[in-house]
Amino acid sequence: MPELEDITYSRDECVAAVRDYYDFLSKMYHDESDVLIPPDGGWPTITQHNLRGLGKTDEVISLLRFLPYIRAPESTVLKLQSAPLCQFADWRQDSYNVSIGASNCEVLKHCSESAWLLEDIPPHVVSLTSGNYDNPVLLFDTELGVAYWPGCPAKVKCDPPRELVSDDPYDYAAENEAEWQADSAAWAIPDFFEVFKDQFRKLNFVDRKSVV
Repeated sequence: MPELEDITYSRDECVAAVRDYYDFLSKMYHDESDVLIPPDGGWPTITQHNLRGLGKTDEVISLLRFLPYIRAPESTVLKLQSAPLCQFADWRQDSYNVSIGASNCEVLKHCSESAWLLEDIPPHVVSLTSGNYDNPVLLFDTELGVAYWPGCPAKVKCDPPRELVSDDPYDYAAENEAEWQADSAAWAIPDFFEVFKDQFRKLNFVDRKSVV
């Protein structure tokens, strides 16, 4: 197992991993035009001012500013999924909605971090997903460079295609944070997306859409 001390966070590596995963999905069922690539300088709507109510660090906001996103269809209530029954967040649109008063950060936290986790997620950790109450929560840690999958299925956690990170969160995290981290499956961020790709290749993941 890779040791936590051997993993470092890189914004560029994180952005590249997300882009590579979306490219992978485009070869299966996403249209290439569904993937939105940030302009030079990042998404202008994603600012610390617009998202200050999330209580996240400057690095989290910078990461969100440079991530690619999946376009939300304008003419249907069906949303594209980037894993079965899993909608990835579009922080570009979410931040814009906050700026015009169409949403607020409290709503965004509930949709992205879930009611059962949001009080225990530190400022340097952000969710990659956002949806209804049963949407999976997938989290990036911008200090440790790992991705957490709370609620990871046992068959994936017990026999992962990429090795889990070896660490004990109780050694360094606050108790309320360590509890969910210890229960989650955790990988280095690039490995995390390779796990998801492997589930598609094995047909454990199939293309599904749901009404939200």
